[in-house]
Order: sequence, then structure tokens, then C-alpha cells
Amino acid sequence: MIFTLITSLPMIVCLFWTAILWMDWRREQSVVKLRLMVFSSVVCLLYVGHYVYFNKVYEVLPVSDVIYSMSNLLVYPLFFLYVKQLTDAEWSKRKWCAWAVLPALLVGMTMGGLFLMMSPEELNYYVVNQLYTTDYIGHTPIMRAQYLLHEGAKVLFAIQVVSVLLASYRKLKKFDEMAENYYADTEERNTQTIRSTIMVMLFACVLSVVVNVLGRSFFSQSQVALGVVSVGFTLLLFMLLYAGHNQNFSVEDMVKDDLVPALEEEECMECEGECMRSEEESVESEGERMRSEKESVECEVECMGSEVDSKGSKEEEKVKVKTGVKTPEAVNVWAKRNVPIREQIEKLRTEIERVMEEEKLYLIHDFRLTDLIERMKTNREYVYRAVNVGMGMSFSQMVNRKRIEYALELLKKQPDIDISELYSAAGFTSQAVFYRNFKSYTGKSPKAFVQDIDVNLL
Repeated sequence: MIFTLITSLPMIVCLFWTAILWMDWRREQSVVKLRLMVFSSVVCLLYVGHYVYFNKVYEVLPVSDVIYSMSNLLVYPLFFLYVKQLTDAEWSKRKWCAWAVLPALLVGMTMGGLFLMMSPEELNYYVVNQLYTTDYIGHTPIMRAQYLLHEGAKVLFAIQVVSVLLASYRKLKKFDEMAENYYADTEERNTQTIRSTIMVMLFACVLSVVVNVLGRSFFSQSQVALGVVSVGFTLLLFMLLYAGHNQNFSVEDMVKDDLVPALEEEECMECEGECMRSEEESVESEGERMRSEKESVECEVECMGSEVDSKGSKEEEKVKVKTGVKTPEAVNVWAKRNVPIREQIEKLRTEIERVMEEEKLYLIHDFRLTDLIERMKTNREYVYRAVNVGMGMSFSQMVNRKRIEYALELLKKQPDIDISELYSAAGFTSQAVFYRNFKSYTGKSPKAFVQDIDVNLL
């Protein structure tokens, strides 16, 4: 009874969340939830194969082995497709992707074909001696081919696990950074929970690879090891699917808020910002190089003075031409190439800071980048540059910094103000977000800050 429960636990959890996600999809009509439901259902099929294998249901074992092998190669690519659907506006327009399912289909079809080509004796011999042992290769070409195919699937799975989880984490992190550039309040507009779960999965992926290399036959001989792995993966899957169930913000919401058209602009602006910073560094290094060359030339000319006194001016000119020394005027012209762009950014940055202070726009609850664009009567590109390049921070960081500065002034004037009144007056919609930002910007809690004020007054 306990053994049956242990082997069926991951399957039951995945079946439960598949039903929940199906209801989410029916209610919300969200393609993101549909992708996650497909992932959950395939994981459920994977653990159906586990259940059949460990409970030694020999009659259906060849079929379940094919399903298990296909599902094993499908789960991580399907998870990546879910992450792409969650975070990528362009990707959300695509219905499916062949690279995610093709390897699994090829392996499954080949494996099924090899099982069909086996005689009843070969099939029975292979199931008993190969699937439940680790040192048996087989004495017929078909058995050996089946063995090599299983080993190749293990290698492919190991490659998938690490690459998919790392790529998924990078996509989610970039999505959260993008949200910070569009919204001041990002508490429910991030994927932090899923990212945290993926960090746990990165550790678990090592376990997955080890389990895959050891093979199911190893765990069929140790119920303790099987129980630990089964419970561990059950908890991990529950955490991941629970986080996906509660993830209600996606790139679809950015599309509705008319923010996604700026995605390509944002990437271009980030590149331009990097280029501008690189050019500034190049200008500085070029200036240093020229000054060094000029000093070298002057030193060489002085050394030559006693020998070529009558030809000093000509020799100096030759040396300058030879070393390629540029005049300071030429350096200044080259350095000022991007001055108009930088001046525009600096001017808009100053204007944004003035408007934010005078009109206290940061006190507006759920303040967004589009609100600032509308107020400044300019385009998204310039506002993005003024904030991210000019100020060196995200839109969310800028707004929340000003909110904390406002809250500090309120605390100085009214040390006994109630916290719920304080965070709301400062523009925050959540006390937890207020505490986190306050601690981040001041290094203290609001209570500790008030205590310091009282001490200073004494």
C-alpha cells in the first residue's frame, strides 16, 4: 500500500494541477495557462510510466516505456515554451514549435518500432532482463539497438535539463526587468516565485541527471531511494505548478496596456546606451593615448635638440607625422559627436525630475510609464533614455525612490503617523512593498528611522 502510494504520488499531484489549470484556462481563456496545463499533463504521463514500471505491470510495460521516454524528452522543452509564452510578445503569436516535440517523437516512434519488430520471446526477455538491470545489452541486433536508443535518450535529456532551466531563468529575469521599466508598482507584476522555484530546480536538475544516468533499474532495487526521490520531485512539482497557477501577470497584460510595442525600441535603446558609454570611454582612452604620445614626442624632440638644432622644427614635424599625433582640437571635435543626443537626454531628464517634484506624480497609485509619457508629451524612446540612461535606473526605481524621499519628509514632520497612512500617502499600494523599498533605500525600517529622529531631537 505504501509502495503504491509512493510510486503514484507525483502522478496524482500532476493530475490534480492539470485539472486546476484546465479550469483556469476555461475561465480566463489564457494561452499561458494552456501551455502550463499541457506541461503538467505530459509530466503526469511521465509518472504514469513510472508507476507501471515500478509496480511491474509487464503486460503494458513496452507501451508505457515508449510513453515514458517520449514524455521524458518533452517536459523540459514544454516548460520552456510556457516561459516563452509568459514573457515574449512575439512568441505568443506562435501556436507551437517543432523543435520542442520532434526529438521526443522521433525517439518514441523509433522505440515503438523496435518493440514491434521484436518477437514475443525477445520482447519478454528484453523487458525482464534489460529494463530491470543495468549491465545487460542484449544478444540480438534489435535488443542492442533498443539499448543504445535508451542510452542516447538519457544523454539528450541531460543536455535539455540544464540548458532549458538556465534559458528559462534568463527569460524570466529579463521579463521582470522589463516590467520595472514600465510599472512603478511591480509587486504582482513579476515572476519572482517561478524564478525562485527554478533556482531550486537547478539543484534538482543535477539530481534529475543523476537519476537518469543511474536508470530506473537502480531505484527498483531500493525502495528508500525511490521514496526520497519520489517525494522530492512531488514537492518540487507542486511548488512549480502552484506558482504557475498564481502567476496572473504575463506579456499579454503588457499588450493590453499598450506597452509591448516598445520592446524592440527598448532593445535598440539599450544597445545605443551601451554604445554611448563605450564611445565616451573610447574618447577618454584616446585622449590619454594622445597626451602620452605628445609627451613622448616632446621628449624625443628635446633629446634631438643638441644634434639637429638647425633642423629642429622639421624633425619635430616628421616625428609628429610618423607617430600620428592629433591635435587637441581634433580630439574635441571627435569627442563631441554625440553631444546633441546627450544634451537632449540631459534636458529631458532635468524636465522629468522637475515635473515629478512639482506635480508629485509619483504619489499616483499604480503610476505607469505611459502616464509619464503622456504628461511629458514626448515619445517612449526619449523618456526611456532619460530615465534608464540619464538617471541610471529603472522607471520603478526612480518612482519608488521619490516615494521613499516623500515618506521620509512625512516622518520627520509627523513621527507618530500610522504606517498604513504613511505608505498610502507616499503612493504605495502595499505595506510589504513600502517596507522593502524603505529598507532598501535607507538601510533601516520605518520604526528604526523614527527612533533615530527621537534620539537626535534629545
